Order: sequence, then structure tokens, then C-alpha cells
Amino acid sequence: MKELVESSNINLRKAIVCCQSYHARRVLMTYRWVYSNTQFYICSVDTRGITKDNWFTFEYGINRVMRELARCGHYFPSMIKEVYEKNLRINKNIIMYENYK
Repeated sequence: MKELVESSNINLRKAIVCCQSYHARRVLMTYRWVYSNTQFYICSVDTRGITKDNWFTFEYGINRVMRELARCGHYFPSMIKEVYEKNLRINKNIIMYENYK
């Protein structure tokens, strides 16, 4: 999607994202990561009989939500590392600039 938006020269300021309720958090975190200057509105839909009020009351709901949680653990460490390394490079450049003033 990012390639399509960039190649179309779309200035994406606001977007509505529709997704299943149990993975709305990961969807929002991912889109915010990719499009940091965009405001997102999440339109989540309860599917497969899983809701925020009942997911923990039956095995299928528990398994789906826990798999989603595991995906968050898989997706975001690399993003955190990338932010850390980017900030480290920026800080090094600032320090180098300060030394040459």
C-alpha cells in the first residue's frame, strides 16, 4: 500500500482503516509506524463471535487473541530497534556538529 500511495503522490493526512476487532491494535500500530504523519480512525468489526467482552470465555477466542498478541511481539521489536538506531545516528550527527561549531 505504501508504494501505491507514494507513487500516486497522495498526501495521506487522514485515513479510515477497517479491520477485525481482535487485531485492531496491531493494525493501528503498524499504520502509525508506516505513516507517522497521518491520523487514523479505526473501524473495528467483531467477527468469528469474538468480542472484547467474551474473547477470554472460550478456547477459540483465547487462541485468536493470544496469537495476535504474539504477532505484536514479532512485529514491533524490529521497529523499536530501527527507531533506536535512527535516533542514535541523529544524536551522533548533532554531537559531531556541536564539536565543529
